[in-house]
Amino acid sequence: MAALSEYHNSSSRYLDLSMNELEGNLPDYIGSFQNLEYLALTKNSFSGSIPASIGNLSHLWMLDLSFNKLSGTIPESIGYGELSNSIHFSSKVYLSIQLGFNCLEGSLPLWTNVTYLSLRNNLLSGPIPSNIGHEMSTWLNLDLSRNYINGSIPPFIKELRDLASLDLSFNHLSGEIFERLMGLDKLQFLDLSNNNLSGGIPTSMCLRLPSIYWLKLSDNSLSGSFLHPCRTALT
Repeated sequence: MAALSEYHNSSSRYLDLSMNELEGNLPDYIGSFQNLEYLALTKNSFSGSIPASIGNLSHLWMLDLSFNKLSGTIPESIGYGELSNSIHFSSKVYLSIQLGFNCLEGSLPLWTNVTYLSLRNNLLSGPIPSNIGHEMSTWLNLDLSRNYINGSIPPFIKELRDLASLDLSFNHLSGEIFERLMGLDKLQFLDLSNNNLSGGIPTSMCLRLPSIYWLKLSDNSLSGSFLHPCRTALT
């Protein structure tokens, strides 16, 4: 692709080709842009699979391939390769991966160094990894909405101590939820709507989610009463 080939082996650190009419497959040589820190190709018509070579971009801290026609599975190398040596802010690794609004399928990747992850509006299926909290403790924002994810919310998700936003809406999640989310002190946004979740809302929910200000649980099978502590905490 001519638009990208001009940057091959260049010293460019920032590449934003968003909101154009670019199409075709992403070339494998995209992984040779060794100095690239920011790559945004959102809102084009790129198709085919995501090149595994993107995992070679050791300085990349922003990857935005959202709103394209990308398909196939998500390469594990994006989160496990050299790219995981991304930028540090305040002694914390910062790596944003935005792959939403594509046609990606398969199971969820188990990435350990991602801070912001959006995979919304894809064809992803299977359960949330059971060791999500142990392996992914750096996450601040996680959006898996509008996929085909099933099973229950794993108990180790409460180990994501820095998580501020969690959107699992419009999936096929089932089982009880709240005890598995208790202790997320920094969680502000929680959307679990349009799933098959069941059980009641515990009396301690708002005390154990002290930062919550947006809570959406509509279109599930929850039972019980709406509790007074939540009314005061969410106002």
